[in-house]
Amino acid sequence: MNDDILNSLPISEDDIILNLRYHVVFFEKNALVSFQEDWVMKPILKHFKNYTCNNSLRIKEIKALNNQALLFDFKQISPDISLEDMASGILSHLEDALTMVHIKISDDFWEKADIFSVGAEDDAITNGEEYVKRLRKCRKKRKSVNDNTI
Repeated sequence: MNDDILNSLPISEDDIILNLRYHVVFFEKNALVSFQEDWVMKPILKHFKNYTCNNSLRIKEIKALNNQALLFDFKQISPDISLEDMASGILSHLEDALTMVHIKISDDFWEKADIFSVGAEDDAITNGEEYVKRLRKCRKKRKSVNDNTI
């Protein structure tokens, strides 16, 4: 019965506005730069001020999770651009910011990028930090296994 009521509401596609929250974490591969250094973070923060990726997202926070991991906490507010396109836009804008501080971006500069949705607002950054810690543990285990097999 509730489905009939919801389906009968006159809501046009143009009236739909999203409010989804995501994290995208970029991992630098070779430890060439430390995202925790002020001379790196300040220009990044300045470069991303008022960045909206074609008015489809709002960045809530940018945080260095460690020397090699940079987290972008953002809300998707428009369904017109895919999540992957938003992450690509953030990456392109980030690379522009890094080249402004004379950091050369090569083809193998980034190890990986991970995107995940966020639940409770209070847990958002904590979840990102825990994710990076778990990822480090997995890498250490994998490395120790590989070192023992050689």
